Amino acid sequence: SIIHALNNAGRGVIVTATPLVACTAIWYIFSSLRFQAEMAILIAIWMGVSALSALLVMPATIAVMKPRFVVQGAESCMVHPEIVAEGKAA
Repeated sequence: SIIHALNNAGRGVIVTATPLVACTAIWYIFSSLRFQAEMAILIAIWMGVSALSALLVMPATIAVMKPRFVVQGAESCMVHPEIVAEGKAA
């Protein structure tokens, strides 16, 4: 289920984070004010770390901790787990 979540929601995180980090990094390059340039690079780093933690830390935490509100009833939600495991389901 973690792989399924990363394949679906992970794409959205990457598609959203990449332009945000890139634009903020460009702001760093073209800013003539040093304070704005430094804040731009800090924001770019912050957004990059947030995206990576959403992709890596959160699924790992869920896999290790197995919180009840996430795990409870997971089997009943999946109609055909073998199809999901093969990647054919939407």
